[in-house]
Amino acid sequence: METLAPTLSAYWVQLPMVLVWLFGLILSSIYWQQHPKVSRLTAMAIVGFFIMSLIETHLSLWLPIILQERGWTIRQVGLPYQ
Repeated sequence: METLAPTLSAYWVQLPMVLVWLFGLILSSIYWQQHPKVSRLTAMAIVGFFIMSLIETHLSLWLPIILQERGWTIRQVGLPYQ
């Protein structure tokens, strides 16, 4: 439960960008009949951005904790972030 607050706060920070992506998906669906190829590519890109954002946030929060539990030093954990 103590790790829930950092996770939620990290996702809370991303809320404005997620709202922009949601607006883009709505526009994409509105213009689907007029521009099907562009709308499909736009929707695919936005969904990809959303998925990558979730993965990146999850990894950046949990990977250091997992690596430290496996015996890595703080310096070793921090090397990829430089």
